[in-house]
Amino acid sequence: MKEWQNSEDFVLSYWCQCVIQRNLPKTIISSQPFHEEVIAEKVKNTNKFFGIDNGQELVYEIKRKLLPYDTEKQPIYLLQKNGKK
Repeated sequence: MKEWQNSEDFVLSYWCQCVIQRNLPKTIISSQPFHEEVIAEKVKNTNKFFGIDNGQELVYEIKRKLLPYDTEKQPIYLLQKNGKK
């Protein structure tokens, strides 16, 4: 990875520099999917910031489900001091 930091391939070079320098890119988490316009704006800003034309390789959306349980089947109750849920 240390050698790839100086690669001619910008994306490879950028990711290797981020890992080696422990300076990982910003992550935005949302409960709703992002609109295509928002992603396109981020790609445009990335292209402008780095002076490249392939910013779509650095900006992407990952879908994840953060809750490991179903709130309807396995709700979480808090026990109060008086013994009620």
